[in-house]
Amino acid sequence: MIKTFLITFIVTLLMLPVYKKTLLSLGFVQSNYQEKEITISYGIFILLVEWIVSMIYPEETRMFYWLYLLLIAIVGTYDDWYGDRTIKGLSGHLKALLHGHLTSGFIKATVGGGVSFYIGVKLSTGLFDTLLHTFIIALMMNTMNVFDVRPGRMLKVFFILFFGLSVSTFFYQKEIMGLILFSILLVVFFHDVHAKIMVGDSGANLIGFQLGIWISLYSGFLWKIVMLIILIYLHIYIEKYSISKWIDKHQIIKRIDLWGRKGIG
Repeated sequence: MIKTFLITFIVTLLMLPVYKKTLLSLGFVQSNYQEKEITISYGIFILLVEWIVSMIYPEETRMFYWLYLLLIAIVGTYDDWYGDRTIKGLSGHLKALLHGHLTSGFIKATVGGGVSFYIGVKLSTGLFDTLLHTFIIALMMNTMNVFDVRPGRMLKVFFILFFGLSVSTFFYQKEIMGLILFSILLVVFFHDVHAKIMVGDSGANLIGFQLGIWISLYSGFLWKIVMLIILIYLHIYIEKYSISKWIDKHQIIKRIDLWGRKGIG
């Protein structure tokens, strides 16, 4: 485990500056919530490092459908670069479609839902399990995306859920990809929380996709039901209200949200 962690950590440290320079040279920057221009869209980067390190463990990572991970990263990247930022939420993209405008966000949701269903079928033995796993994976993808609106916020949510999954199951002993992703995101977190980069939809969706799969694979039935209820409630809430305003109203959660930003707000 230590060897895997160190290899992944070092590879990420070495590759991140190169990837960032590549994005800058291509002009892939975007204004964040403070109107600061920073590089965006690190899903392909995260997937690339995962793939490089996973070659050490070909047998243990075979079940991780690389084609589908790549598909999630690609549609997220397209949405990062060409998506309409004025259209918010699934309802916004549906309304746009009804008016004859096919958005990149709707394409991303459709592809993400389809891939989630495919993986749900692969992980399940019956219709109920298939639907349960499909919705957990799909909603977890969008949940990570929803929280990726402030520096470090989405990754903090990931680390909390990752820790909960690790201590409540044997996940960390069975899933080498979990350790690889965790190690990558420790490096990415430092840059994200200091507003040096934006992980973007591509990164958030990719992270949520894998987290949803791990929850579906390793959590007990009751915890899956609880998680699904929480995810559904969250998505109903964010269609009407701002998650940032909700966080600001709860001091403990706000402190956690602000931790590490060094005064950038």
